[in-house]
Amino acid sequence: MSDQIGTLNATTMTVTGNLTANIVTQANVITIAGSVTTANVVTLANVVTQANVVTLTNANVVTLANVVTLANVVTLATSVTNANVISQVNAISSLAGSATQANVITQLVGTVTTANVVQGVVTLGTNVATTSGTSIDFTGIAAGAKQIVIGLRGVSFNLTSKLVLQLGDAGGIETTVNYNYRFYNSGGDGSDSPPQSYFTISSNSILNTCSLVGVIILVLVDASTFTWMINSTVYNDTDARFNFVTGYKSLTAELTQLRLTTAAGTSAFDAGCMNIQVIR
Repeated sequence: MSDQIGTLNATTMTVTGNLTANIVTQANVITIAGSVTTANVVTLANVVTQANVVTLTNANVVTLANVVTLANVVTLATSVTNANVISQVNAISSLAGSATQANVITQLVGTVTTANVVQGVVTLGTNVATTSGTSIDFTGIAAGAKQIVIGLRGVSFNLTSKLVLQLGDAGGIETTVNYNYRFYNSGGDGSDSPPQSYFTISSNSILNTCSLVGVIILVLVDASTFTWMINSTVYNDTDARFNFVTGYKSLTAELTQLRLTTAAGTSAFDAGCMNIQVIR
């Protein structure tokens, strides 16, 4: 046959023929330690050729430091949405050590305390009819209030008077003459000479035929001194005039109540309504 490598003499155990082209050189010999059995014969299918050799370089070697182990995997208990994704900066820079259930939250965002809870909760009060009584009190204002908004709609009195606002804390409504403000009426009516024992909200041209509409805004500007700023705009549709006030008032403790009444305290409400919003 053309693919034979030579002829074997069974008596002398010699091979004759041209072996030059087919001889196995030492460089190609695979040395097998021990007996050659079916189990350890190297077949052609298993020979590693140059084409199949994978060259490992420093650039693509996977080191132990980069291996993700089960202990370091953070399990997402809920779906990842825009609302609860942790920013890349916090996630990478704050994870120190093993990410366990006990320390994932504190390492990413720090300890959650009252001081760093996101605030801005708005609490709307119950609408109050201003159809009787000489004053309207809003009490039980929750601690931590940062802004208060009072809305007036169609408010009027049975006598000529001006609407005023007073602030209070746990010790009661403060009537001391230390409300510092400036009041302006677009008709030049009812100017005050502060300080007074209240904030003037409207001029004294209010009659039972009038209707006051507007918004009073109070903002806490210094929590250490319990100082509140006021900014109010109220329109009187009887005389078609605007009433503006801006100023400040410091309390002796945290604000807990408000009172809307008249300067003399004798005129009675006879129409309209008002409500309050507290922002913490």
